[in-house]
Amino acid sequence: MLIVGLLSMGGFLNHYLSTGLTRRIYFRSVLFSGILVTVVIVIFTTLLSFLIHGVLLATGWDQLYSDRIIENQSMFPSIVESLTYSASILLFFLIGWSISFGFYKHWVQGALYIALGVAITMITSHPLFESILPIYFTLFFIGFYVFLLHRGTRTLDVRP
Repeated sequence: MLIVGLLSMGGFLNHYLSTGLTRRIYFRSVLFSGILVTVVIVIFTTLLSFLIHGVLLATGWDQLYSDRIIENQSMFPSIVESLTYSASILLFFLIGWSISFGFYKHWVQGALYIALGVAITMITSHPLFESILPIYFTLFFIGFYVFLLHRGTRTLDVRP
């Protein structure tokens, strides 16, 4: 999703604005598409998990490889795990989008957004934060990036 976020700024913004769409519509459509792709990825991985567990149960391999493959995991991922997974996927999309936004304005801002993205990724994936309140920090940073990108796209000068 980081790469999808990186590719969602440059050519699309010029194309949308040249066809008469506003920056607000561009922002909302890119944000909605990021959320939609996140939901599709979570649904796909959940279905793939069901398939893998079904194959392991049907072939009897769950008894042979249970300690290596599916140790202490149920067949159904919990809602909290799914929300945490989808929030982190969306966060990576927004980090990529902000990096391409920064490079669209100036290369120094792009480098700063890379440093900010690395720092936020380190914070949200640190074991201390994963064990305490993983979803709250991720949701806070998602809100931060949405606010940052919304403010930036409103005042962005479009290159021809």
